[in-house]
This record gives sequence, structure tokens and C-alpha cells, in this order.
Amino acid sequence: MLTVKDRRVYEWEIDPGSLQYLDKLHRLGAGPRFDRHDDPEVMVEYRRSFMTNAIWLICPYGLQSTCRERVAMLCERAVAAFGDHKVLDVILGRSLN
Repeated sequence: MLTVKDRRVYEWEIDPGSLQYLDKLHRLGAGPRFDRHDDPEVMVEYRRSFMTNAIWLICPYGLQSTCRERVAMLCERAVAAFGDHKVLDVILGRSLN
């Protein structure tokens, strides 16, 4: 199971296939180019995407199809990511500088 530490270490290497797919779409003229290094808006959207993890924090165990240990780990990772990526600051429109 991916720990908070694992996510922090490998976050940008976990799914290079997705980045290759998006790059290929761009080269074929079927989408914009996403570059987290040169386009700050890409990182804003990436930070916003973490809000989807909020469901793990509010959904009762009885409605989840996975074990409590796994849910606890997902919640721990979600909360850590919120802090690491300043998700609430982005959602609330606060400056990240």
C-alpha cells in the first residue's frame, strides 16, 4: 500500500504512462500541452484535483467496499497531500507565494 512517504518520494514518477499519453495527444493535435514546470496553471489544477480525495474523509465505512485499514491509509495520504500541496489555499484563492 502506498504510504504518505512513498507518495512524497515518487509522486512525479508513479504514472509516467499518463504523461506520455497526454504528450502524445498534444503531438497529434488532440489536446493542450501540459507542463508542470513551465505552466503554473497546470499545478493549480493538479492541486484542485486532490479535492476528489475528500470523499474518503467523509464517507462512512459502511458505504466503502474496502477494509478499514486501507481507508485509514487513504485518508492519511489525502490529508498529507492537502497540506503538502496547499490544496485549501488554492480552493480558497489564496496566494501560494
